[in-house]
Amino acid sequence: MKEISAEMAQPNDILVQAVSLAKIYNGKTPVAALCDVSFTLRRGELAALLGKSGSGKSTLLNLLAGLDQPSAGSLMVGGQPLHSWNSGQMAAYRSNVVGVVFQSYNLIMQRTALQNVELPLVFAGHAPEVRQQRALAALDAVGLSPRAHHRPTELSGGEQQRVAIARALINRPQLLLADEPTGNLDSVTADEIMALLKNYCREQQTSALIVTHDEELARRFATQILRMHDGRLLEDAA
Repeated sequence: MKEISAEMAQPNDILVQAVSLAKIYNGKTPVAALCDVSFTLRRGELAALLGKSGSGKSTLLNLLAGLDQPSAGSLMVGGQPLHSWNSGQMAAYRSNVVGVVFQSYNLIMQRTALQNVELPLVFAGHAPEVRQQRALAALDAVGLSPRAHHRPTELSGGEQQRVAIARALINRPQLLLADEPTGNLDSVTADEIMALLKNYCREQQTSALIVTHDEELARRFATQILRMHDGRLLEDAA
């Protein structure tokens, strides 16, 4: 495995630079979840990550989300070395740099769309008026401000996913990660969600990595396709 410098230079338009990432889970039998994974993600780019279950997609997403650290290699986001950060630095990164969208929405059913979107700002200690203003702006960005005071049970699946996306955008992240965000949606709604994400990335210069099993959807909306198999990146192509 080649030697990596944590201070490597990055062009201004590159947000994520991964070089020779490896992740090994130790046990009675060590498992290599990632092996020699290298790629870049530019600002404003939407990339799709494809691969079968067990290929390493979730492990890579966890590293990018600041939930885990690599066993070897370099992971730079915005020129900062995630691979060498301590737990406090990683917590600040999760609060301020990255946003995550889950396939299952993970909304609180007793709260309105507005209250669900506000939650990250509640945990960050922002004043109520700041939370409401920013949450309304995030809902407006996903075309859902008229439904701000509806609870999840009063929203369609596509609308619930838009709420989840607005919640991920509330801290204005530089990097957006989405794990099968269209997996529970019909094809028309899936197209709408992918178009929304791509337009947002382009307009706000936010980078996104979308895990999907939908090859055709990835080809139509992604600017880069990454394919994983047995912990290795097989292809990096538009």
